[in-house]
Amino acid sequence: MLVQQYSSWSFYAFIFNMYIAKTNGIYT
Repeated sequence: MLVQQYSSWSFYAFIFNMYIAKTNGIYT
């Protein structure tokens, strides 16, 4: 369960970072 929870957190953290990068104009 802990591994799955961490995996889910990593996934959302990745998506969140991508969103921040897009708003900052890093990815165009």
